[in-house]
Amino acid sequence: MREQDRPTAIFAFNDLGAINVYRAARQHSISLPEQLSIIGFDDVYPAASMCPSLTTIRQPFDLIARQCIDLILEAREGKVGQNYFILPTQLVERESCASPSLL
Repeated sequence: MREQDRPTAIFAFNDLGAINVYRAARQHSISLPEQLSIIGFDDVYPAASMCPSLTTIRQPFDLIARQCIDLILEAREGKVGQNYFILPTQLVERESCASPSLL
């Protein structure tokens, strides 16, 4: 954050990581999203309540839970099934992203 040639955007591993980026930006007087855009992942509380509200990727927690239960039930029955799943996500556009400055 101290570098002159710092990034214009950060995609955080999760919303908690994005919250920490907000804190670091504030400590270094970096304006969000004018000087730094931030995207999180999970869409957990307090993403929508932050200032600016956090743009994030929403995970389908209900589908994740259902898949986990199905895997447990199949394992109890001795079935060996698929060990990974690709589930849909959704971009939740809020206020933490803007076009990068051309300065």
